[in-house]
Amino acid sequence: MSTTGQAVPPDELRRAASGFLVRLGHLNFRDFCHLPVPELQRIPALPAVRRLLSQALCCSPALLFRFRQTCPDLQPVSCQKARAAAAQARLTRLFALELLREKAPPLYDALPWNAWDTGFVASRYRLWRTKVLVQGEQAPFTAARLLRTAGLYVLETSARIRRYIETKCEMEGVRNFCVLEAAADSIPLADRSVDLAVIGPSLGPDAEQTLAELGRVADGTLLLLTRPGTEDLIEDGWLAERGFTQDRVRVADTTRPCWWRIPAGLTDIR
Repeated sequence: MSTTGQAVPPDELRRAASGFLVRLGHLNFRDFCHLPVPELQRIPALPAVRRLLSQALCCSPALLFRFRQTCPDLQPVSCQKARAAAAQARLTRLFALELLREKAPPLYDALPWNAWDTGFVASRYRLWRTKVLVQGEQAPFTAARLLRTAGLYVLETSARIRRYIETKCEMEGVRNFCVLEAAADSIPLADRSVDLAVIGPSLGPDAEQTLAELGRVADGTLLLLTRPGTEDLIEDGWLAERGFTQDRVRVADTTRPCWWRIPAGLTDIR
């Protein structure tokens, strides 16, 4: 996405945020052990990461065993301890978001970019008769704020985060909610079973499949890009070609991009 007008380039924002998250969560390379299987499968498949991971694993037999459970052909590269330690530190920074979200869900949930204005949805939908599907980084915050829907489904692949969402929703008095072990590209719900899907910032490894699943299950979709540095995850034109309209949502003390794909009868996009 276009980043014109931003004071700080997205890459610099990511680096600054990664350093902050590493310090906040006392993250280290051992925390990769706790990532769910889909993440452990995705990381070695990234060409720019695989060699770095092979170096980092040469001094970490426990983590090598864990990664080989999902990627049997992964081989460590023999190198000096200092080089392996540097690779481990770099990987920890690269995946600080995923590591913190898994290691400390309440800490990640409390980060300011998750606190988006859910009244943005209430102004378009009568929530008491709306069934909502939620998935993504902001899912715990979103689920806890949508208290009075006709039905709330949350998709999450991590068992630890699912437990956190369930506990938070119960404490907040959320009605009619269900937390499902699933990702957005394979949703275990019937066709047209929800009115609105709230997702973001990522559409997963297969964006086309994710949008196809969301289109099958939900009448409307709201894609949130609340975290700084996510503007360039998906091209504007690509989303527009698939029926999305750009908008902005209030997040903490600023506004952030979002994209709507809504039913024909709901056209009050600001």
